[in-house]
Amino acid sequence: MKFILYCLLLFLTLFSCSMPQNIPADGTTVLTLYVDDGSTKSSSMIRPDTTTYPNQSVSHYRFLMYSFATEPDRTIIEAIANGSNSNTAFTSSLLPKNDGVFKFSGMPSGDWWIVKAEAYIITDQSSSTDSITTIPDNAYLVSTGTSDAVHLVSSSVETNVSINTPVSSESAGSIVITVNLPTGCTALTVSSCTIKPINSADETASMINNAQTNLDSDSNTATVTIQDTNLRNLEFGSYTLELTFNLTVGGNSITRTGSEVLYWIPGLPANGSIDLAYSEPADTDDLDIIDNSGSEITSQMDYWFNENGGLNIRIGYDANKNYELYVYIDNTSYQAGSPTSSDGYYVWTISDIPEEVAMLKVIIKDQTPYGIGSYEAELNNSTNDWTSMTVSGEGEETT
Repeated sequence: MKFILYCLLLFLTLFSCSMPQNIPADGTTVLTLYVDDGSTKSSSMIRPDTTTYPNQSVSHYRFLMYSFATEPDRTIIEAIANGSNSNTAFTSSLLPKNDGVFKFSGMPSGDWWIVKAEAYIITDQSSSTDSITTIPDNAYLVSTGTSDAVHLVSSSVETNVSINTPVSSESAGSIVITVNLPTGCTALTVSSCTIKPINSADETASMINNAQTNLDSDSNTATVTIQDTNLRNLEFGSYTLELTFNLTVGGNSITRTGSEVLYWIPGLPANGSIDLAYSEPADTDDLDIIDNSGSEITSQMDYWFNENGGLNIRIGYDANKNYELYVYIDNTSYQAGSPTSSDGYYVWTISDIPEEVAMLKVIIKDQTPYGIGSYEAELNNSTNDWTSMTVSGEGEETT
């Protein structure tokens, strides 16, 4: 009898230890969701028209939530991500982005949940702080992301989702670029136009063959228009836009190339500028020709994981350069801020990055018309010293 009682007590002890210890009496959980959409707010990009569409960044999220009695496998998560699984247990309204933190109360404890997040841009500035039940006509779905399966085994559970899968659209706006020209330019044509994604695993460049130009020789400017028919199915995201121009200046034919970063939202027109009117006066005592067009940046760039878990990026110091960095870690955009100068280098520090990261891409500009460079590296967070990055792609130097 004592042996039976001992076995019963042992069973009850093991059973009680295996049960979640913090499930509330009502059997519900508060799920806190942290969202990162990789939005960038750099003002130097070619961006959607600020006059017609003042609200250009992600303004709202919608959450589609899926419930499972047992842990779902990877194929189910992939089906939710690609849209082939539509059996949602709950779909939210369009919720203002705010700080990217959302709490869902009353979630049934014990179940497994997957959250699919959708990022929207609503171009009406007055709606940017409202919750919206029905998706309006001026809302653009630009990217999605799906969380891992999370088990609700306590009164409060946290998870995160990165919205990093861009969405394409059959509709597109035009890109209109104002080009500042050298004095006396009498003719201008675009010989090539290339658009290459920055924050995507697909780095295939799109070639545009029929950009339209309109020269105004009185103001030394030209307008280059890339029609919407050339931009259909271009996904939301950041791109490098490179244009090569053939100009006639003072009866001479010259070739110049300009590059800029494009922030693209399918369905919206974008505008920006490229400066080809760079020149320096010559000293009458000596012949001193200075070319300010810039060239591809290929100086050595290194990275290093610092002791605080952040990422340091550095490049050689040059007092004449005003560098600006665009950083993408596993296809998610990070703000680099302003660099510090130390031991002959400019150093940028990126904080709040995940523990497990794989790929680093960096675009650097030096504020000259063709001063741009692209670097990449497979990250090794066990390194204890500066690690070199690789110059990606090929560029040309123009004079």
